[in-house]
Formats: sequence, C-alpha cells, structure tokens
Amino acid sequence: MTSTTAADRFIGLLAQHERALAAYVFALVDCAADADDVLQQGKLTMWRSFDQFEPGTNFNAWARKIMFHQILAYRKKSKRDPVVLSDELIRLAAQAWEEQD
Repeated sequence: MTSTTAADRFIGLLAQHERALAAYVFALVDCAADADDVLQQGKLTMWRSFDQFEPGTNFNAWARKIMFHQILAYRKKSKRDPVVLSDELIRLAAQAWEEQD
C-alpha cells in the first residue's frame, strides 16, 4: 500500500487547478511576463503554506486567495509602471472570480 505524501497531494491539486489559477492571475496582471512571475511566486507560497490547507475544502478558492495577495504585493512593488487598474477594480474582479465558483 502506497501512502500519499503532502507533496503528492499538493502536486495533484495544483495540476487539477493550474489553468484556472493562471487564468485568474493573467486576468488581473496586465503584463504577461509579470503575470507569469506572480503565478510562480504564488505557487511557491502555496507550497510553503500547504500545511495550512484544510483537506476536503475548496483548493481553488484557497489558492486564489494566495494569488490575490501575490498580485497585491506585485502591484506595490511595481510602482515604476503606471497603474492601469485601481486596487478597487482588482478587488472587484477577484470577487467576480470567487462568485463564479
């Protein structure tokens, strides 16, 4: 009998939800290269925080919350570029994604 490790569970859940998470990030970050960076950083944060994920709950919602905070952090760091979307618009877009679930 093979036991499933945390890494196996995380990889399985991430593989199942990766496209939806990418769509979420790419919809809220206007530069594709930056969106890819945010997505990668978010995945790393998700892995580091995976022990806080409650099995049986909505992984996609949990992951989007982490990605949302990564997007906000990215926006704070990227003051060099003009802000195209306001923080409030980002919050509203994120809320719309939540309501789609």
